[in-house]
This record gives sequence, C-alpha cells and structure tokens, in this order.
Amino acid sequence: MRQTNASTIATFDLTSRCPLRCRHCYVREDLVEDLDDDTYIARLVALRDAHQLRSALWVGGEPLLRLPLLRRATSLFARNAVSTSAALPVPPDLGAGLLVSVEGPRDEHELLRGRGTFDDVLANIGELEPGSFALSTTLTAPTLAAIDALGELVDETRALGVLVGFYVGPPGDPLSVRRGDRNWAVDRLHALQAKRPGVVLNTPAGLDRLRAENARELARSCIYRRGAMAFDSALERKRPCTFGARANCGACGCAVVAEQVARALDTPAAGALLAALFPVRPLQPPS
Repeated sequence: MRQTNASTIATFDLTSRCPLRCRHCYVREDLVEDLDDDTYIARLVALRDAHQLRSALWVGGEPLLRLPLLRRATSLFARNAVSTSAALPVPPDLGAGLLVSVEGPRDEHELLRGRGTFDDVLANIGELEPGSFALSTTLTAPTLAAIDALGELVDETRALGVLVGFYVGPPGDPLSVRRGDRNWAVDRLHALQAKRPGVVLNTPAGLDRLRAENARELARSCIYRRGAMAFDSALERKRPCTFGARANCGACGCAVVAEQVARALDTPAAGALLAALFPVRPLQPPS
C-alpha cells in the first residue's frame, strides 16, 4: 500500500452555527462558541505552521455564514475544499473545491433537511458555473431510493457529479443503513456508473471500500489514524475525526476517507478525484 501524506491534511469547523436543523447532522451548535475572526486566523496560522498543514476542508455548521473569514482562511492553504448546504448563496469565486450537500431529489433531500430546502439549493447555486462544483450525498436508510435518481439530480443542478457516502449513527439510529442494504446500495452505484459514466464521482475502488464488510478495515486505514486532524470552531482538536465524539468508526461510511484509502492502494483515479476536489491555489500572507 502506498502511503499518503495524511499529516498535511486537516478539517476545520469555521462555525458551529447553521440555518438548518438536519435530521442526520452530527454538529450541536450549543457545544462550541465561535472565535472572532482575528483570533481564529491567528490560531489557524499557528496550527498550520506547527503541524505543516497544506490541505484544508472547511465545514461547519455552515461555513458561508462567515464568508469573510472563509476567504481569509482559504488563502492560507495550498489546497482547499468547502462543504456547504447551500442554505445561503454560494459565491463562484471562492478559489476552492466545492461540495454542495444534496441528499437526493426533492423528497429525499427535504425528508432530511426540511421543507423548501431543495429549491433554496437550486437558487443559491445559480451563480456557479456548470461543472464547477460537486454534489455530496449522504445515503440514509429512508433515502436509498435516491440512488436511481442521481443522474437526473446532477443534470438538474448542473454539477460535475456526486460524491456518495453513508450516514453512520449511534447503535439503533433508524437513519443508519443496515449492512445488507449498504452492499445493495454499493452495487446500485456501480450499476449507475456503468449506465451513466461520470455521474458518481466515487471511484470503483473507493465504492468497494464502503462495503459493509470493509468498514472496519476502512477505519483502520483512516487518514485520521495516520496524522490527519480535525478541529472545532474554537480550533480545539476533535477526535477521532471531523465527526467528533459521535463517530462510529466500526461502520465508517465517509467517501473522502474511502477515496484516500483507494489512493493509497495505488488507484490513480482516486488520486485524480482528490486533486479535483482540493484544487491548488497560490498562498497569500494572513490578513
């Protein structure tokens, strides 16, 4: 297995606040008080330099709630990706990879994110160039039917494609996908790749890492066990990963981790996908 330099990668919560109350969200905004912008940047620079971080994934909460801070923060890293619910207008000039969270067509999306949120997404990505962003879909037990509609969803949103992962909750969570259903879903995603190449952005090797029987091995090979870091909106360390204390590593369904593992298995397509999601930009001094 080829080792990736996981120690240069970090996930940062820009805020714990969000205008949505999604059923499958792992963030509780009452747990962490946000830092002011200047304090955040000062601590961020110190963390970047202390740990030699080069790649950053910006999450929340909703990072677009702090757009000026987001622009300052992304200028400090060579590679950036932003994960957004598109509950707010998404500017086209962020200079970062964009992952827009859409949980399937209207009914499935709004089952998890609330009535009216699907139309909000369509409106708020309207300024983005076609193919300049990817969708991020987290499959849950009641939304597995979304798989067969992903092609139409990509067409409707004008996205590059969709990166698919699985929701993993605590034991007994009705949103969690059962083992047999998870493997069925992976098979359906492979079939969709054959039928509509380019719709599903996961590589075939990455999809297979998401099979139920591979979850524990995925957790053992996780980039967060090999140096990658995650920080909350106060820039305190989260463990074991960006999901914090709610992480259920034994059933990991994270698509980004799966692609990192596939890349380490010498899958060139996985490396190309990750490079597209985390584009290189010139570094700027902190402001």
